[in-house]
Amino acid sequence: MDHGLTRDCKLQKFLAILCALNSLTFGETFSLENKVLTVNGVLDRSVELKCGDIDASYVFIWTFIIIGTHQAIPIARKDNVYEEASVLGIVTLAGSSLVINKLEPRAEGHYTCMAFREGTYLTAPTVYIDLTVLVPVIEPSLKIDDQTPVEGTPVQLSCTVKVGTQPITYIWQRHTILDGSITLHEGNTSILVLDPATRSHTGWYTCTVKNMVNEETSGRLYLDVTYGPDEPEISIKPYAISETGFAANELEEVTLNCSAASNPPCHYIWFYNYSQMYTGQMYVIPKISRTQTGMYTCLAQNAHLNTRTQSTISLTVYYLPVGSPTCTAQAHNNYKDVALWCSWPGGFPLAKLKWLQPNEDKVIVSNSNATLIKNGAQLQNGSSFTCSISHPSLKRNISCSTTVVMPPGGPNCSAVATKMNEFIMLTCEWTGGLPRITLQWNNNLIGDIKESSNIYVFKPDRTYNGRLFTCTALHPMMAEPADCLIQLGKLSYGGED
Repeated sequence: MDHGLTRDCKLQKFLAILCALNSLTFGETFSLENKVLTVNGVLDRSVELKCGDIDASYVFIWTFIIIGTHQAIPIARKDNVYEEASVLGIVTLAGSSLVINKLEPRAEGHYTCMAFREGTYLTAPTVYIDLTVLVPVIEPSLKIDDQTPVEGTPVQLSCTVKVGTQPITYIWQRHTILDGSITLHEGNTSILVLDPATRSHTGWYTCTVKNMVNEETSGRLYLDVTYGPDEPEISIKPYAISETGFAANELEEVTLNCSAASNPPCHYIWFYNYSQMYTGQMYVIPKISRTQTGMYTCLAQNAHLNTRTQSTISLTVYYLPVGSPTCTAQAHNNYKDVALWCSWPGGFPLAKLKWLQPNEDKVIVSNSNATLIKNGAQLQNGSSFTCSISHPSLKRNISCSTTVVMPPGGPNCSAVATKMNEFIMLTCEWTGGLPRITLQWNNNLIGDIKESSNIYVFKPDRTYNGRLFTCTALHPMMAEPADCLIQLGKLSYGGED
């Protein structure tokens, strides 16, 4: 057998197949029995195309068909890379594999590797490869049509990437110090519309683009949503409330603070009874007085938006009554009962007074006074009673007490004539105790009713000779009145006996 003739026939057969390929589109080669392989390469990187499972005894030839054309261009043969392959990148052979470094965009197309064994009629299965050159995305450009929108208006963000193989996914993120990174949207849209923009949209924005090869993130842009001011909130220290609003105690330091959500931050102006008095967020009154009771208004102004809002509070200044509370006991109900009386008038608001031992007894409360009525006959000598007093200006309740005491002994009576018997002075005394002993002369027919000491002075005449005078002592704790008697003797007038 002529081996040289055999090789020539084999080569002729190979070339005939190649000529047949040139007369077909690549799509028609898909109808061949050989399977078409799909390979992805990345621009400017390296890709390896394998020619199947053949050994060194095979002669192979790589051909390339540019997309959209029908001509098969030989680019490599065993141990030889043709000059035409330079448009694909840096092409080398690794055995029967075609290696393309620094892959060029023009390398995208259809590749065929056909092989036959030298000296025989044997051919290897033809390998068909469809190579796609993938282009990495580059850093996208981010734009915001209005970086300082007014809350309630729409805002559009656009993300532009000029290079990259489709499909491209867009990931929109907002970054804040408090919340970190928040993904707002992920999809195929390069435009993000915030309609309407709200204050919660404020923050740094980035756009990340990614495809099959890589992903890149844009630089950050800050969206600063302007708004406000909202209605101000007024706080007060120390905190106390009244029926009409807030309250403070006279002479204490009062701090009024005004706060309104606003971007940019707003300015504050304070008014007292609608007259401007201070500029600033915090207004401090070192020692407030009762004359500063009234209406306090905080006006918040956003100079950037030329908007304003305001809030008003009522502040009442409390102050204590003058002096100290008074507790005592007095005779009541025609000297049958004891009226325990507690009083502390004045101040604002009026002090609240309460006897701590009311039991079933009658209690009368009015205008900073509290009266407890006790049956005198049922009281024990030396019984004490306490009145509790409360007021908003007091840190804690205070009290005053009184003790019901029946003085010892009885009434003492005496009569004294002045010099030359011009006047007679009747004296009745019974001091001490609480309530005080009530004293009256001759059943209140002469003189006045008085407590503890009752002195009656009169000008004598002969009709008073031998006259009997009675002093009666009354007290709620005595079952019966006590008397003392004085009988006048014969008086002399002008030297007469």
